[in-house]
Amino acid sequence: MPILTNWKITISVDDILRAQGANPNILRQRSPHLITVAENALKDADELLHSFVMYEISDVIQRENERLFLANGHQISGKIVNKQLACASRILIAACTISDDLEKKVSAEFHKDPSYALALDAAGIAAIDKLSSLAQKYFKQNLIPSDLKTTSAFNPGMKDWPVAMGQDQIFSILEKISDRIRLSDSFLMIPAKSVSFVIGIGNEVDTTTKQCDYCDKKQTCYLSKARKELIS
Repeated sequence: MPILTNWKITISVDDILRAQGANPNILRQRSPHLITVAENALKDADELLHSFVMYEISDVIQRENERLFLANGHQISGKIVNKQLACASRILIAACTISDDLEKKVSAEFHKDPSYALALDAAGIAAIDKLSSLAQKYFKQNLIPSDLKTTSAFNPGMKDWPVAMGQDQIFSILEKISDRIRLSDSFLMIPAKSVSFVIGIGNEVDTTTKQCDYCDKKQTCYLSKARKELIS
């Protein structure tokens, strides 16, 4: 099971501010001291990011109702299968994390300097999003034949794929992931700055549906187009 490490994750002060739900241009005018806080957090975050990506690609050998049976002996199931993955001939399963050093630093600093701790935490949010995007780009450029199409990445907890169901399936497939990421009793990932997803691969998969279309938080998430329009 391939493991990829030492990713170059580049984030900016603006990324940190957006991860806090702020408009960088407005904040520079109204609260310039928070820009300095974000700059300090960005400087410290660089030494605290220890990136790790694990993945597996498996052929789909059978489809049945809301289930895809994979060649590796596992399955992906749920309404998300019928709606987005039914036409896939292969499934890519992956998980990413920036490890827990940054989270430990946030906890240690929170009571001493809450503004700094929140900015550092936002740096972690921006970093894991960037790592996920880098991993998806790597997969498409290096592992997936150029003549095949790919779906968007779908995460457990999205609409039509309950978090418990999705995480259980992904962590069953990525068996060795427990060395780096574990699940809480409520199926949240530890370290918290982690993400898991699946991507459908094939000639007939839907390439038009985006992650935001399946997310209940698209009106509040700083990454979504809707949120960016709200704060612009």
